[in-house]
Amino acid sequence: MKGIKEHRNKHRRVNLAVKNPEFKFNFKDIVKYNVTALYVFAFMVPNITGFMSGFLFGLRFLLFVVCVYICQIATEAINLFRIEGSVSDIASASFLFLTHMVQVVKVYYLYKYIGRIKILINLINCKEFQPKSNFQRETLKSYIKMARFITLSFWSACVCTCSFWAIYPFTLNELQLPLAGWFPFDTTKTPYFEWAYTFQIISTALNGISNISIDTLMSSLIMVICAQLNILNDSLRNIRLFAEAELDQKGFRNATDRDEISPRLQYTMNRILVECIVHHRCILKFSTEFQALFANSILGQFIVSGIIICVTLFEMAMTPAGSIQFFSLLLYQMCMLLEVFLCCYYGNEIIIKSNSLTVSAYHCDWVYSSEQFKKNLIFLMTRSQLKTIIYVGNFIPLSLDSFVKVTRRLADQQQRIERVSILAQPPFRRNQKVMPTEGLFKTSKENHESSSSWCSEPGRAQRQRCNGMNLNLPMWMHSAVRRSSAGTVAASSTQSWLMVGIFLLQLTSELINFHYLEGSVTDIVSASFLTLTHAVQLVKVLFMYKYMRAIEVLIESINRPEFQPKSDYQRQILKSYVRAAKWILGGFWSMCTLTCWCWGIYPLLEEEIRLPLAGWFPFDLSNKINFAIAYIFLIIGAWFNGICNIAVDTLLSALIMVVAAELTILNDSLENIRNFSEAELGATFKNFGDKGEVSPDLQKIMNQKLIDCIVQHRNILRFNYEYQNVFSNVVLAQFVGSVVLICITMFEMALAPVGSVHFFSMSGYQCCMLLEVYLVCYYGNEVMLQSTKLTYSAYHCSWENSSEEFKKNLLYFMTRSQVDIKILAGSIFTLNLSCFVTIIKSSWSYFAVLRSINN
Repeated sequence: MKGIKEHRNKHRRVNLAVKNPEFKFNFKDIVKYNVTALYVFAFMVPNITGFMSGFLFGLRFLLFVVCVYICQIATEAINLFRIEGSVSDIASASFLFLTHMVQVVKVYYLYKYIGRIKILINLINCKEFQPKSNFQRETLKSYIKMARFITLSFWSACVCTCSFWAIYPFTLNELQLPLAGWFPFDTTKTPYFEWAYTFQIISTALNGISNISIDTLMSSLIMVICAQLNILNDSLRNIRLFAEAELDQKGFRNATDRDEISPRLQYTMNRILVECIVHHRCILKFSTEFQALFANSILGQFIVSGIIICVTLFEMAMTPAGSIQFFSLLLYQMCMLLEVFLCCYYGNEIIIKSNSLTVSAYHCDWVYSSEQFKKNLIFLMTRSQLKTIIYVGNFIPLSLDSFVKVTRRLADQQQRIERVSILAQPPFRRNQKVMPTEGLFKTSKENHESSSSWCSEPGRAQRQRCNGMNLNLPMWMHSAVRRSSAGTVAASSTQSWLMVGIFLLQLTSELINFHYLEGSVTDIVSASFLTLTHAVQLVKVLFMYKYMRAIEVLIESINRPEFQPKSDYQRQILKSYVRAAKWILGGFWSMCTLTCWCWGIYPLLEEEIRLPLAGWFPFDLSNKINFAIAYIFLIIGAWFNGICNIAVDTLLSALIMVVAAELTILNDSLENIRNFSEAELGATFKNFGDKGEVSPDLQKIMNQKLIDCIVQHRNILRFNYEYQNVFSNVVLAQFVGSVVLICITMFEMALAPVGSVHFFSMSGYQCCMLLEVYLVCYYGNEVMLQSTKLTYSAYHCSWENSSEEFKKNLLYFMTRSQVDIKILAGSIFTLNLSCFVTIIKSSWSYFAVLRSINN
C-alpha cells in the first residue's frame, strides 16, 4: 500500500509540474476578439500616443458611431414617433429600436469607465491569476476556446440574420425596406430605395457585431471569474502535492515515513495556502469591480431583452412559418435569449465554484499540518462559506434560476400583447430656514440647544453631519424638548397646533365627502386617493408622537464618537450621503409644490369652475367668497400636509442612509486596518522583517483598531434595532397605503387626457408615491449589500501574519458578519429592491381589476 501511494503521489506531482514556470500564460486572449472589435468600431477608446493614432480613432468614431450608429437610431426613433397603426405595426417598428437603445446604455458605460475597464482587463494577467500546473493551464485554455467559440457563433448568427433581412424585400411584390425606418426622401423610388436599403443592412450588421462584442465581453469577464475559482479549487485540493513537488525540485524530501509532515514541508504548505488566500482576495476584488462597471449594463440588457423577446415572439406568431422573415426573427430571438443565458449560466457557475471552496479546503490534507496552517485555513473556510454572487442592479442574481424566471414571464406578456392587438383595432439646511415659519421644524436656536449635547465635538465632519442628517425633523416631534424661553414655547406651540389643525380639518372634510359620495367607480376613486394619503399620514403622526423621545435619542446618536470618519476618504463618503439626503428632500418638496400648483390651475381651465380636490364644507359653495375660501384651503392644506408627509418619509430614508453610510465606512476601516495602524505608528517606529512579519507595536495597534471596528459594528446593529422598533410599523403602513395609492393614481392617469394639466398633476403625484417606497427599499437594499461585504472586508485586512489575539477577534467578527443586516417593515417585509418590485406588481394587478370593474 505504501508503494502504491508513493507511486500515485509521484505521478500526480509530475502532472502538477509546470513545464516552464517562468513562462507567463496570456489569459487576456479570452477577451481578445471582443476588445479588438470594440477598438475597430470606436466603442472603446485606445491609448492615444500621437497625432496619427488620435486622428484614426476620430475617423473611426465619425464613421461607425456617428454616421452608422447614431443615424440608424435617429431613423428608427423618428419612424416610431410618426407611426400610426395597430399594435402589430408598433411591435415591428420597436424591436430593433429597443436593442439599439439598450446598446446606448452599454456604450455610455464603456466610455464612462474606459480607464477602469482597461485596468480590469489587465488584471486578467496578474501574477495571482497565473496557472500553477499543466492541468490549470489546460483549464484556462478551455475557457479561452469557449469564449472565442461563443463570440464567433454570435457574429455568425448576426450575419445570417442580416442576410435574411436583406433577402426578404426581394420576396415581396412591391419595394419595401427590410427594416422600419424614416428617411427624408421617398424610399419607394430609385435610387433612394437602394441607398436606404444598403444603409439599413450595413448599419444593422455593424451595430449588431459591436453590440454582440459588448455582450460577449461581459460574459467573457464573468468566465474569467469562473475559471479562476476553478483553478483555485484545484490549488486548494492539491496544496500538499504542490508543496512536495516544489521541495522535490529543490532536492528536499519529507523527513518521516508516516503521514506526519516535516517542518520544511509545513512551512511550504502554509506559504502556498497564503498564496491561495491572496488569489481568493484578487478574485473577489475582480468580481466586485466587474459588478461596479457592468451591473447597470446587464440590468438594462435584462429589462430590454425581456421586452424584445416578447415582441419577437409576437412577430413570429404573426409571420407564416417557414418564410424568410420567420427564420430571420427566429435567429434574432436566439441571439436575444443567448445574450441573457450566457451571463446567467456563467454567473451560476461562479456560485457553484465558490460554493466548492470550503469542500476543496477541507480536502487539502490538513490533519497533520501545523497550527499556523490550520488557523489560516479556518479563516479561508469561514469566508468561503459565503457564496460569490454577481448581482444585476444590486438585486437580481446572475443564475439559471433568474433566467428561468425571466423566460417564464415572457409567454404571459406575449399573450397580453396578442389580447391588446385584438382589442385595439381602430374604431436639509435650507429647509431649516424655511420650515420654522410653518411650524414643522425647530428654529435654529432650538435646534442648537437640543443638539448641543451631541454636537459639541469640534470638527467640520461633526458640523456637516449635524446640519445634514437632522434636516427632516418635524416640529410636532419636539413638544417635550426643552425651550429656552416662554416666548419660544408659545410660538412653537402655536405653529404646531396650526399645522395639526389644518391636517385634521382637511382629513375630516375628505372623510365626510367620501361618506356622502354616490357615484361611479371613477367618482369614488377621484375622491379617495388624497383621503388614503392623509389616512396613512395620520398613522405616521400617531407613531411619531408615541415614540417622540426615542426618535430624538436615535437622531442624537448619529454623531456618537464611534460613527465619526477616520480618514478624508470616509469623510467624503459621509458628505456624499449628506448631499444625497438634501437633494432627495429638495426634489421631493419641488415635486410636491409643482403637483399642488397643477391642482390649483386645473379647475380654472375647465368650462365650469369647480374645486380642485374632493371635500365637504358646511357652507354653500355657490357663493363666490365661500368658494374662494374652500379653494384656498384645499390647495394650501394639500401643500402643507404634503410637505409634512414628505418630511416624515425622507426622515425614514435618511436614517436608513445613516446605517448604509456607517457600514460603508466600516468596510473601509476593516480593509485598511494595517494602513491606519502604520499611519498611527508613525515614522518613529518602523516595521521589521522582509517577509511580511508584523512588529509587536504594530500588532497591538492593529488589534485595537479591530476592536474599534467591532464596537462600531455593535453600535450600527443597535441603531438599526432601535430604528426598526420605532419605524417598522410606519414603513409597513406606507407600503400598504402605497399599493392602493399607486393603483388609484394609475387609474386616474388612464382616465385623464394625455398632456393635460390634470395628467401632469397626477404624474407628479405618482412619482412622489413611487419614490416614497423606492427610497426606503433602495437604501434598505444598500444596507444589506454593505453588511454582506463585511466578511469580505475583514478577509482583506492583512491578517495572515498578525497576532493570535487579532486572529481570534477577527474570527468572532467574521462569524457574526455572515448574518446580513436587514431592515424589516412590520417584521414581515424586508426592505430591498425585490420588495419594491413586488409592490409595483401588486399595484398593477389591482389597477387591472379596477379598470375591468369600471369598464
